[in-house]
Amino acid sequence: MGTSHDGNLDISLEISGLAVSVSGPASLVGDFVQFISAFRPARSASPEPSVGSFEVVSSAPSEPAPVSVGLETRDQILASFRPCPAHLRGLGVKLTGATLSGSARIDRAWVAGCWARAVRDKRVHSPNRTPPLDLRSRFYAVARANSVVGPVIFRSSASYWRALGTLEGSNSISQSFPSETEAKVYLLAAGFEEDDINIEP
Repeated sequence: MGTSHDGNLDISLEISGLAVSVSGPASLVGDFVQFISAFRPARSASPEPSVGSFEVVSSAPSEPAPVSVGLETRDQILASFRPCPAHLRGLGVKLTGATLSGSARIDRAWVAGCWARAVRDKRVHSPNRTPPLDLRSRFYAVARANSVVGPVIFRSSASYWRALGTLEGSNSISQSFPSETEAKVYLLAAGFEEDDINIEP
């Protein structure tokens, strides 16, 4: 069906279940209708004319976007860490010489170890940075390294670097501490048993 005004023609068509409205000079509209007719078996008019260009009447429901499954946020991981056990925090009474209290140093080592475990469990790509301490590190705890079997504590930087070599391209997880106690707490938090921890000179 169509209407004509001022030399223009408005028509509405139904094409393969789609309602299409066409408006324009009568000659061009006629050419368009002939063109469309060549691609459909029959032409039927909609009940009422409509002015305007093509208009989408309906569309198939779009497929839902795929859900992106990623790693947990660092805040979520941090909130999931259980507190340091009391018997380990008690070891802090022997730790002195730093601005941070002994128990706070144990907590620091524990949280660092929990991050190491999160990396081992593939919950996160890398651990959070451990807050600095105003003491020189003398013990090097290794939770994972290609060249090291099992968790190990090195008592010198020389033996640590000799065992690990370069860290470039390495999958190692390690942390240095001023005391062997902190290094051990780190590895316990990383998910190891005390009997499995090796001590190397």
